[in-house]
Amino acid sequence: MPSHGAHKAAIETDRLTGQPTSPAHVDCAVELFGDTEVAAWIWPEEREGVDSGPRSPDQVRQILDAQIEHWTRESFGWWWWRERESGRLVGEAGLQRTTVDGSPAVEVGWTILPEHWGKGLASEAAAAALRYGFVRAGLKEIVALTLPANERSLAVMRKLGMEPRGEVTHAGLPHVLFAQTREGWQA
Repeated sequence: MPSHGAHKAAIETDRLTGQPTSPAHVDCAVELFGDTEVAAWIWPEEREGVDSGPRSPDQVRQILDAQIEHWTRESFGWWWWRERESGRLVGEAGLQRTTVDGSPAVEVGWTILPEHWGKGLASEAAAAALRYGFVRAGLKEIVALTLPANERSLAVMRKLGMEPRGEVTHAGLPHVLFAQTREGWQA
C-alpha cells in the first residue's frame, strides 16, 4: 500500500480544531491516558498481553508513535482536539484500522479528558472524523466499538447515527459493535 502520510490534515468543527497526532501532543496524552477514569474504559482489566489501568509516560509515547505511524501509512488517523476559543486540548478522536471478528475494518474512536465529559465534544470530534473518513479518505464503512457498560460511548454512537450490529469480542473483551456506511451517512 502506498504511503498516504502527505494527506495529513487539520480539521475544524464549530467548537474544536483537530491536529493529526504529533510528538507535540505528548503532555496531553500523558494526562489523558494516565487518568484512572479514562483508563478504566480503555484498559479495564488485565488480559494476556495487556495491562490494566493508566499508562506510563513511556507507554503513552508508544501509543503516539503508533498513531503517527498510522498516519504515515494511511490517509487518516487520530486527531488531537483543542477548544477553538480557549486553545485547551480536550482529548483525541479519529480513525484507525482494526480487526472485527477476523475481518479488517476502520474504527472511529474518541477519548476525552473527564473534565470535558458531557459537553458533546466527543460527538462533535467523532462526527468530523466520520466526515473526513467518508469524504476525504473515501471509506465505505466505519465501525465503533465499546464495552457494553459504557453508556457515554453508546450515546455518542447513537448521536452519530450509527447502527447497532450486535456484540463481538474485541481486544479480548465483549464489546458492542456499531457501524455506519457512507450511503447511510449521506442520507
